[in-house]
Amino acid sequence: MYSERKPKISFSALDIIGMIFAPMGLIFMVIGAAATAFAQQHPQNTQGNPMLFLLVFGGIGAVFLLLGVVFLALMFRRNAIQKAILAEGHHVMATVTGIMPNYNIRVNGRSPYVAEYSYTDPDTGVVHLFRSRNIYFDPTSILMDAQVAVYLRPHDYRHYYVDVDAVLPEIEEH
Repeated sequence: MYSERKPKISFSALDIIGMIFAPMGLIFMVIGAAATAFAQQHPQNTQGNPMLFLLVFGGIGAVFLLLGVVFLALMFRRNAIQKAILAEGHHVMATVTGIMPNYNIRVNGRSPYVAEYSYTDPDTGVVHLFRSRNIYFDPTSILMDAQVAVYLRPHDYRHYYVDVDAVLPEIEEH
């Protein structure tokens, strides 16, 4: 049952930067390589060292491409971990402790909301705090009394998935 479900994701700032940097770096590297190849085939039309253009454009492109690929790899890894955790099906029920705007992100001048949940481990008495994905409407009236399943690996609370979508209604903005 759980293996068919897919976790909803929201993009972080690094994810968006990775989506921009990777193609931009690739474009810079291609421009640098193409211009250098042209300069080497037509030396009468160029002045100076054509390898300098490759080093500048290719170097900047390589840095952008490397950063973009690293950020995208981190995003894909995080999504794969969340899918695996959801497929395993082990969860705890957590209660909401607060709903706050995520001021790190602004979309059309508005910040999304993040719900914070707490779970007290009955074996150790340790309180664990979890945060939901970004929610692009105010869910306060819906989530204040709801308990939400937090999927995680047993005894490993570093990676988790808060299934806030199980209690949220289907929303369509017009």
